[in-house]
Amino acid sequence: MSIVIEGLEHVYLPGTPLEKTALHDVNLEIPSGSFCAVVGPTGSGKSTLVQHLNALLRPTRGHIYLDGVDINARGVDLRRVRQRVGLVFQFPEQQLFEETVWDDIAFGPRNLGLDPGEIERRVVRALELVGLGKDMAARSPFGLSGGEMRRVALAGVLAMAPDVLVLDEPAAGLDPRGRDEIIGRVAQWHRELGMTVVVVSHTLEDVARFATQVVVVAGGTIRYDGQVRSLLAEGDLMRQWGLDVPPLVELMEELRARGLTVRPDVLDVDETVAEILRAAGGEPA
Repeated sequence: MSIVIEGLEHVYLPGTPLEKTALHDVNLEIPSGSFCAVVGPTGSGKSTLVQHLNALLRPTRGHIYLDGVDINARGVDLRRVRQRVGLVFQFPEQQLFEETVWDDIAFGPRNLGLDPGEIERRVVRALELVGLGKDMAARSPFGLSGGEMRRVALAGVLAMAPDVLVLDEPAAGLDPRGRDEIIGRVAQWHRELGMTVVVVSHTLEDVARFATQVVVVAGGTIRYDGQVRSLLAEGDLMRQWGLDVPPLVELMEELRARGLTVRPDVLDVDETVAEILRAAGGEPA
């Protein structure tokens, strides 16, 4: 499912002393089947932007189109929009509320009016996708670890079988291993399910290996929309926009400053080692 945003503006508390323009003149196209990373500093407007994708927020001005349909037009079925565009907030485990894991994951499919057999199929598949066994289904979600609770919350959205999966800082609060695991699973869902994925992240490093499109939001508008490698080659611009430059890119910048001709747009440790060996005249291990 493709997403097109035209002239989006969002103003919080308009007409009051606390009025604030969070987004202005946002124009963006996210092609169907892409993995789009939306990055930017805290307060840049990232979360406000993605909450428009399923009409959770309505534009002050502008339009959002899903497969050519303006989702804010009169007569559009917002329930159907929110079924097709699944939105997962930061710390989704705080959204759990049912007595058992099964009931929490099944809540959305039940509200769609699906028959019991289809609900069961979706719950089992969702558990599988997030790496939880069927034996977890009868447990209380509130007795699980923090990581398990987050997986249950994600499973509840996946059970809705959305065409677009939007995740707002899915790795927030996790250690490096946990961040790698959750982003890796999102990339797996993107590959296996063929869905359009939009991931909001404060850290470009977390999503650089998987993103087919990177959008930088700063000061309430889009500063960059393109390929990740092209962005990684622009360390000074990233700093100007308030982004944290990935440590591997900083390493390559330092080596270039010392006279070693290396590419700065490396995605992971293996690429970094291979590039350093190449520039130094050695052979990759």
